[in-house]
Amino acid sequence: MRTCEVEGAIESFELAFKMQSEMPNVMGLTKKLQATLDAYGIGTDSPTDNFGRKCLLAGRMVEAGVRFVEVMHSDWDHHFKLSKDLPDTCMAVDQPIAALLADLGAHGMLKDTLVVWSGEFGRTPHGQGAMDAITTTRASPPGWPAAESKAVCATAAPTNRLRGRGGQDAHPRSACDDPASARPRSRTAHLSLCWS
Repeated sequence: MRTCEVEGAIESFELAFKMQSEMPNVMGLTKKLQATLDAYGIGTDSPTDNFGRKCLLAGRMVEAGVRFVEVMHSDWDHHFKLSKDLPDTCMAVDQPIAALLADLGAHGMLKDTLVVWSGEFGRTPHGQGAMDAITTTRASPPGWPAAESKAVCATAAPTNRLRGRGGQDAHPRSACDDPASARPRSRTAHLSLCWS
């Protein structure tokens, strides 16, 4: 005799099998056109190669029906050599993100896909540690956990909106000017994803 629990377990196993059987097709990049690989910055010596592959696979997963996909850059936490490392990291993610958004838009998937880009928490304009020879500023601004940067992209998302701004005093520790806490942001994202 089948119970709800048994039926639920069977459905979970069937879904897991479907996902596993689809993944080889989703993960394979050999059938992608060179123009697509170029758009994502995928190439042997390209600084965008690693993150470009992640973004391309994320788009393929969304196209295959995966409901939640996370793409992560493994070296975004900047403490030293900001004048060199931060622009390098931005260059590594900029082209792949643009290609992913263009792909989602071209396939009509932005109408029901919410893309959230989130950086690390803010940095103050005050430095700490050794001097940076290029910018003649301290190499590592201290953390500013009350402020962070996020970008949201979806057809239904408001466009060109800026919400909140960090304080500018000598020791800023809080956001000012229309701050937004984490709870309403998370609620908005969950509602957009039709999660209860």
